[in-house]
Amino acid sequence: MVNIDKQEIINQFREHDTDTGSSQLQIALLTKRIQEMSEHLKTHKKDFPVQRRLKQLASYRKKLGLHVRKQGENKLLELNKRLGLRN
Repeated sequence: MVNIDKQEIINQFREHDTDTGSSQLQIALLTKRIQEMSEHLKTHKKDFPVQRRLKQLASYRKKLGLHVRKQGENKLLELNKRLGLRN
């Protein structure tokens, strides 16, 4: 992930000016990394370490989603809508 893209995501999804690691922000960053890895796997189908890491990141994103849901169902629904994810 290019540093400029990462900074744009941070600016777009942070909850306050000093927010660098909230669950919602981490989900947004993980989503970007997952999308990039998925694109990589379209051309390199047998890159098994990337496949393994992709599964790990997706699992971690799901775990963070459950944490956000505990904070409030509306927060998770809004985040999923902004990221284009399924509920």
